[in-house]
Amino acid sequence: MDPVVALQRWLYFVASLRMLAVFIGIFAPSKLKTQVFDRKPELVSGLLGRLFAAWTIMTCALCVACARDVSNQNVYATTLFSFGVALLFFLSELFVYRTLSIRGAIMPMIIASVSVTWLALGWDYYAASGSS
Repeated sequence: MDPVVALQRWLYFVASLRMLAVFIGIFAPSKLKTQVFDRKPELVSGLLGRLFAAWTIMTCALCVACARDVSNQNVYATTLFSFGVALLFFLSELFVYRTLSIRGAIMPMIIASVSVTWLALGWDYYAASGSS
């Protein structure tokens, strides 16, 4: 498979997962209590759910924009940065603030780690030739 197509498919897949998280944040924030922030569910409110959804929809848009044009250096770098922020967020919530268990953190951390690694290692191949 063409590496560009593989990255595009990955980014569209991640965007679809993020859209599910947006739906949960807006319409079922109680799921964030049981499935993500399970160590301190009392901190999860409707406001947190909507804020989580707003952040997630922005990162979803970045994934789609990057998938549509992986050679755009600005979008590529911003998408890479957003995955780094997500990874740091979940690591800090797991180890510093202790609001979630490994069960709540594992999937987002795997997706963010794979994405950060893929995008960072692939910079020269995917984005370096872009003129943006």
